[in-house]
Amino acid sequence: MNISTVCGGDPLLLISDIYEIDDADFVPCIFTRNPLEDFHGPLKNSARCITLNDSLSTILISIKNAPYVITDFLEGLVMGDSFGVPTSFVSDGAIPFVVRDYLNNFDRSNQGVIEKLPDTLGGFCSYRVRNISSLKHHLLSTMPSL
Repeated sequence: MNISTVCGGDPLLLISDIYEIDDADFVPCIFTRNPLEDFHGPLKNSARCITLNDSLSTILISIKNAPYVITDFLEGLVMGDSFGVPTSFVSDGAIPFVVRDYLNNFDRSNQGVIEKLPDTLGGFCSYRVRNISSLKHHLLSTMPSL
């Protein structure tokens, strides 16, 4: 079989085009599923630590106004990419299929995967900026016009 489907991209790539987000202090962002109590002192004091329990407004402001985002799930990765914020994915030993599938849209040097959350953010530089323009273009071309 020779199947050549065009990748449609993730709809969250459009979130930066839909919402107008206010500016805030430029602080690194850690966006995770874990509750805030699980973060140890140095990280909690040097970054905005947000979870899925936070409001959409808090999440978007935190991501848009970050020099980089560290996340452990696909949606955090895609939202960071949508706002053009460099991101890192925390693999914790295994990369879920959906994340591998998404990252395979970019070349290997642009993946930004780290094994575990760093102890401190001082000198942290394992994040990547991914060019999502072709994914957004394909996504928009698959949508019906109104």
